[in-house]
Amino acid sequence: MNIHFKGAAPEGFLRGIGGALAALGVRVAYFPDDVATWTASVNDDVYSIFQDRVATHVRAASVVRLLGTDYWLFNGMDDDSHFVADDVAEGAADGFFNRLVADVLIDFEYPFGLEDFVLVAVGPDEPVAEAVRPYTNAQMVKQVLDHEPHRQIVVTAVDGLDASALDMYRGRGRISVSGAPIDRLLDACAFVVTQDSQVGLRAALHRKHGIQMAVCGFHHQLRNPHRDQRIKKSFNRVHRDAPAYEKYLKWLFEAHAINTGRGDANAVVMDRIQSLGW
Repeated sequence: MNIHFKGAAPEGFLRGIGGALAALGVRVAYFPDDVATWTASVNDDVYSIFQDRVATHVRAASVVRLLGTDYWLFNGMDDDSHFVADDVAEGAADGFFNRLVADVLIDFEYPFGLEDFVLVAVGPDEPVAEAVRPYTNAQMVKQVLDHEPHRQIVVTAVDGLDASALDMYRGRGRISVSGAPIDRLLDACAFVVTQDSQVGLRAALHRKHGIQMAVCGFHHQLRNPHRDQRIKKSFNRVHRDAPAYEKYLKWLFEAHAINTGRGDANAVVMDRIQSLGW
């Protein structure tokens, strides 16, 4: 089993998965994340777990830590889970939602100077991968310009992207570049557009709509051009959607994700791995 991690070293949850697999006699190896390795893994015979990358074949799985909390998503290829708002009782999610807002959102002193703009959250630019990441960052910004002709557009850097990468958008008509705190921007925007950044998920804590251009494990309440089959539909529908934000976050975290604060987290992962047929 190959486990590919982000950052300088594997996080505790990934180490726990590796330890549980090793205890079962599985040979485990850890590798720093690399886009070329992720792309080429389809040709490998080994099973692979990738942190913060979507699974693109049956021998791969994805693990994603949700908004810096103790909750992680673990998905194989083509996550087919469905969120049904009516399955969560009215009022049952309010407390969880409010606690998450208090734990995750960062207070800001002044509201942002614009309103009713489209926020485009741009992360590291990676190669186009059909049906997974169909647009480059520049193409994503252009799609927003084309489909939102009457709104101002604010572009911001997320997920470690150097802000200098946004210099190409300065002085381009309706586009503004901002380094304001992300929660300040989400509080003011009409909706957010991003690739696979968790800014789309964070927007739910502000009760804001979103379009996720790339595939991700928290897709259920976000528009997605691949799922919608055409990008125009994503932009048309994002205004009409009425997401059940509170219910969705409670379901995503407590029913769909794995709580690493619980003692059975590794056992749950082993069950998920077994369900993938590995």
